[in-house]
Amino acid sequence: MSTMKALSKTPKKQRELPYAVKFQTGQVMEASASLPYGRLIPAVRAARNYSELQALIGPDGFTYSMVQPLLTFLDLPAEKVALLLGVSARTLSRWSDDTRIGILASKSLLELDKCISQGINVFGKPELLQQWMLQSNAALGDIAPADAITSPFGIELVSDALEAMAYGNVL
Repeated sequence: MSTMKALSKTPKKQRELPYAVKFQTGQVMEASASLPYGRLIPAVRAARNYSELQALIGPDGFTYSMVQPLLTFLDLPAEKVALLLGVSARTLSRWSDDTRIGILASKSLLELDKCISQGINVFGKPELLQQWMLQSNAALGDIAPADAITSPFGIELVSDALEAMAYGNVL
């Protein structure tokens, strides 16, 4: 339950990162962008730009402890977490907090963090998203989003379903 309270207090507005674009005409346009990551991977919140995010990930990916809040939120069995991370359940059971999970697993979890944040924004409460994640979904071929995210393109499909819901399509 403490995870839920912490998530509810997480600001929905993303960090704004200012930048300027200089055109060939000499005109300068100022704008801002935001990193869509870090809702459930707290270490990512410190990154102010993609260079800092890349430095945080490093050559071997996040540490297992960095992604624990996200995995705790998902509350998946070890076999599904292993599928999500692209390792065997046996390998996963041997990981310690300082084990580096690899670049591809880190990328997948960053995308999943973004997807979960999107879902919390759509549903308004983390608890409602968690319930939705466990129910079969017609847009996902009648499988639950929690099952879909363990396949190679599942995170993107779940994100698409959430986006459709945000625009009023009931799925």
